[in-house]
Amino acid sequence: RRQRQMCIRDRYKMFHVTAFILLSIVFLLIGCERNSPVSIKWTYDTGLIYNHYFEIVDDVLYASYPSGDLYAIDKNNGTLKWKYHDEEKGFTNCSVADDVVYVGRFCSYGCDRYETNFLYAIDSTDGELMWRFNLGDNEVIYNYDIKPTIADGVVYMASPFYYLYAIDMDSHEPLWRVDIILDEASIRSILSVSDGMVYFYTKEDFYAVDTITGNLELKWETESKKTSLI
Repeated sequence: RRQRQMCIRDRYKMFHVTAFILLSIVFLLIGCERNSPVSIKWTYDTGLIYNHYFEIVDDVLYASYPSGDLYAIDKNNGTLKWKYHDEEKGFTNCSVADDVVYVGRFCSYGCDRYETNFLYAIDSTDGELMWRFNLGDNEVIYNYDIKPTIADGVVYMASPFYYLYAIDMDSHEPLWRVDIILDEASIRSILSVSDGMVYFYTKEDFYAVDTITGNLELKWETESKKTSLI
């Protein structure tokens, strides 16, 4: 019996020793991984101070800036593939689909008050302007976080103070336009397109618009925390 108890104790000791050794190895490996040096693969100096959104498609990084600059940079080595510059300035964040870069251009500091805002379509392979769509608003805009949203062959783009557009990607023609007079509560962003609805928000409220008809279907008032059907 005593020998049996000693055998059981030896087994427990061996188990604890083995577990301790394995845990020590795991912690050692984790520590080595954390302490391993991190190096910068590449940098590309745009000469700009803006912190802006970018997209990566097929190993190419696309970045647009309020300065009116749009860059296409190889994500593997950081070399510039092409650069598009617009003297009118005021580029928003960009979106990429089917070899086309879509970017808004809003009237900004120093712009002509009679200029209108546009949606640009730029060839992603060579940086050539393909077409641009007049968003019909000449208010000075300082919010460049709005970006084109693309779904099912349609580009959804907001002209912040007044309109929300659905533009056909092939014909470049508007399918519908929602007129929303928002005063100071400008459209901040299009959140997503899902289940036949395009969702966007302003400074105060959330909205949902039917993607087929362009009808405003839902408004969620954040101040009163109430949801109402339009």
